[in-house]
Amino acid sequence: MGREQLDYYVIPSQNAHGVVDPKDSRLEYLSGYGGALSLAIVSKIAAYLFVDRKELLVAQEKVQRGDWFIIPIDADRSPDFWVSWLATRVEEATVGIDPRLIWDDTAVMLRSLLAIKQSHLKTPTQNLIDNIRAQKSGRSSASLSDLPTSLEPSRRLGQVQDWIKKQPPSIVVNAAGRISKERSSGTIFVSPEDISFLMHLEGARHFHAYLYIGLSNCLLFMGEMHEKVDDNLRKHLETMEVEIRPYNDFYMFLRSREWGAGKILISPRTTHIVVLLLTNGDTQWYSLAPSFVDHIRSVEHSVEESVLVWLKYHDSLFKENPLDAHLVGEIITQDATSLLFRNAEQSSVSTGLVETDDNDPSTWTSVRPMLLTWLQYIVASHDACHQVCRLTGQLADDFVEALLKVIVWINTTSHFHWQFRSFSPQDVRTLRRRTRRLLMDSVKISERMPLSLFVDKDTVDHDEPPEPVGGGIFAEMFKGTYEGKPVVMKRFRCFLSPENDRETQASRRMFFRETLVWRQVGFVHTNYNLL
Repeated sequence: MGREQLDYYVIPSQNAHGVVDPKDSRLEYLSGYGGALSLAIVSKIAAYLFVDRKELLVAQEKVQRGDWFIIPIDADRSPDFWVSWLATRVEEATVGIDPRLIWDDTAVMLRSLLAIKQSHLKTPTQNLIDNIRAQKSGRSSASLSDLPTSLEPSRRLGQVQDWIKKQPPSIVVNAAGRISKERSSGTIFVSPEDISFLMHLEGARHFHAYLYIGLSNCLLFMGEMHEKVDDNLRKHLETMEVEIRPYNDFYMFLRSREWGAGKILISPRTTHIVVLLLTNGDTQWYSLAPSFVDHIRSVEHSVEESVLVWLKYHDSLFKENPLDAHLVGEIITQDATSLLFRNAEQSSVSTGLVETDDNDPSTWTSVRPMLLTWLQYIVASHDACHQVCRLTGQLADDFVEALLKVIVWINTTSHFHWQFRSFSPQDVRTLRRRTRRLLMDSVKISERMPLSLFVDKDTVDHDEPPEPVGGGIFAEMFKGTYEGKPVVMKRFRCFLSPENDRETQASRRMFFRETLVWRQVGFVHTNYNLL
């Protein structure tokens, strides 16, 4: 501190990406404690440790009390309490920070408060803790055990690019006093949680990287120069056309304005170093904007809830007169409306939603069209289809089963148009086509077939040993009896190399598609002994 001429030095527990990582905790190295929301301020004569009041006992056990003054704070209410605490104690002082570890809005607030006391901020050329510890901090790398499931892996990146295009241009005044407009050309993300969400990498949430999303390209800065990228992660990023660059290239990318013309959009929750590198004197190459990721999360969460509520009540479509008609009608009206309005501009679907009347004995005649109209908007909405294809486990199985059940029900219900007069023949055809497409996409992504298509081999009577009665290139045909009716069974035949994952996956998807097509044309299609 003396060599840098500092009176105070700030040491956060978070790393350059706003998270506490045991591999990258300078505060824990110095004090023995590095809990979330903790921070240290070291002066020439004392050391102060700010900890969340709920973690006070843990901090007292790990920190040597004689060396540190521990100050408990209500981190939930005032996480930046240390800023005002420091500002009231300095007078013509120099406060040092590592701009990589401090959010920009916090640094701006601290700078303005220090100016009132004739004090100022200074950024040493290197972190002081890194100077004294032998082993430098490490960074967590990303790896994926399985590729993420998504109908459109690059959809969220595309949404961000569309948002960039819609931002109003910035007013720029040059040295000659001429006024011009400059549009935004990209945006930057530093939070691992935001980056993981945008690229469907929730399974690798704690890896450290920077993400630049431009109008025509996406760059992910992660890993060292010669570090090998996880194969699953590399395949996933190639699918989204995301280019991988070394982690340390990010700062050079900003200094050299490699993105070209235009300003970079950043949120207030961006580290201060990014703002410094995007500033040259009075010239700013950035514009502040609210985080668009929070908006995407909010939309997807509400759509997912709507999709799951429809799944919960979809069986009521097939009931003639359920006892809970009024209750179901109220729930449908409440939960479906948000999805309908959100997608009103995207879809030309005509709504069949009507209010339910508790005194009307024919309430259910309006509730069933409401459920069907709700499904219309689900299958017509890109957001809703995206959420359906991201379902996993039992929810994925249940939704695939529900979609197949609806298609079969529409195909086999006599006088369908008379029962649902608000639906024209064209509406029904469109609903069936879109439901079938969503069913195919869901099965393709999850590689899980509806359980109703599977039968126990003991329930099918056939000759022992079974002898094929026909066949082709991909399958053999067998004759048998199921539930007293003659059936034809098909045994899938495919010779694939275990190493050729792509060919195996393509063959499985072809088989799934054929099975679903046969089921939808009214035949019971039994797959026997799938190999």
